[in-house]
Amino acid sequence: MFKEYSINVPDLDFNITWVLPVDPGSTYFVRVHFCDIVCTSLNTLLFNLYINSKNAYSDLDLSSLTGNLDVSFYKDFACKSSDFLRFYSASIEGIILIWRII
Repeated sequence: MFKEYSINVPDLDFNITWVLPVDPGSTYFVRVHFCDIVCTSLNTLLFNLYINSKNAYSDLDLSSLTGNLDVSFYKDFACKSSDFLRFYSASIEGIILIWRII
């Protein structure tokens, strides 16, 4: 059973960030999963993915990668923390819905 959630966001261009504790000097396997279950047409959702403030993906459009809507996509990253780093972050930035008027 699915629950429907809505978020009151005054600006559709917003960021989501996760911060995770890590052991300094360690390497971590990071897998990100995405699925566009919101859009009703292709090429309408664009965003950037940052891992620890470094650009991992620019202008990511899931429908152009998967060829359709409602199709899951994942990408794997190997991330090494420095000797001083105690937290790692993953951010989705600039989520933009592109509305097309026909």
